Amino acid sequence: MLLSTLLIGALYVFTTYAIDVAFGPAQFHNFTTGASPTASWVGVARSLYGIFWFFVFLAIVNSTIANSNAGVNVSSRTAYAMGRIRVFPSFFAHIDPRHRSPIYSILVAFVITIAITLGLGIHYTAPVAFAMVGTGIVILLVAIYILMNVACIGYFARRRTGFNVLSHLIIPLLGIAAFVPAWLSGVGIKAFNFITPLSPPYSYMAPGVGAWMIIGVIYLIFLYARHKQRVTEVGLVHLDLEGEHVEEHAE
Repeated sequence: MLLSTLLIGALYVFTTYAIDVAFGPAQFHNFTTGASPTASWVGVARSLYGIFWFFVFLAIVNSTIANSNAGVNVSSRTAYAMGRIRVFPSFFAHIDPRHRSPIYSILVAFVITIAITLGLGIHYTAPVAFAMVGTGIVILLVAIYILMNVACIGYFARRRTGFNVLSHLIIPLLGIAAFVPAWLSGVGIKAFNFITPLSPPYSYMAPGVGAWMIIGVIYLIFLYARHKQRVTEVGLVHLDLEGEHVEEHAE
């Protein structure tokens, strides 16, 4: 898993650098959103590779389907796990007796996805809606990465043994240092010269995601005050033994 993560990270860095050079660094902020016919992966492929652009198109379609499938899997399985410990409503933990899948979690994820996709796509355009969703996801996920690095430092610093300065302090700090500029770029906060402020409607995503995170923090405080054990079980729900115990309890 670690090797897969490193390899896909290296691929992202390489492809981003390659498309930046091919499209032009000075105009890269217009990539996927500009009016130029080459302002997309397919557009660049058409201008550089002739008929072979079709293979780039197939790669994009394949990647989109795989990404969508992974998104449904992670959202529905997370909702299912949270339903088992009653952090989410318990119906999320319902398993279809035939297919043995969390049917209600999948259905809710499907409805939310369709609502966001069609809502933004109809009100704006498909490319703008895609970029808006991507902006929101980047803001949310990069914030999670930063918090996980902070949590790593705090968790191992509290242990009396096993603390490793390199693994549990220096590497997380390097991760935070790398992700903070990325998060500021996603939000559009011009803290560095290379960051460009976001223009509407992309700028709407930062306050929207911020409001969603505030709601999450309020709900966390509520759970911690009323159902503290459920907060504890969030950290254990993906363990096999704890999962079996919690699932039996939910049923």
